[in-house]
Amino acid sequence: MNKLYMANFVGKRLKVKSSTNTNLVGLEGTVLDETMNTFTILTSHGSKTVPKSVCKFAIGGSSGPVELLGSAICLRQEDRIREYRRIEKRISRGAGN
Repeated sequence: MNKLYMANFVGKRLKVKSSTNTNLVGLEGTVLDETMNTFTILTSHGSKTVPKSVCKFAIGGSSGPVELLGSAICLRQEDRIREYRRIEKRISRGAGN
């Protein structure tokens, strides 16, 4: 499993690659805040709140953008480390998207 799923996303560049809500696709900006179910990102048009569960994201990694499955990270940042096995299962099944 990619260790980026365990990372703190605040301050990183994020782009919505796909979503069940087509209005969110292509939205990109810097992550300002993260809750259990949402990211708040600063875009060129102000801050937007994006639900994690219905999106796939591209986030800047050390070797270029990495795709993240939003439904796999519907946890608080501090809980993701403890729940790594559950995240691993969601990723392997491609849960949600």
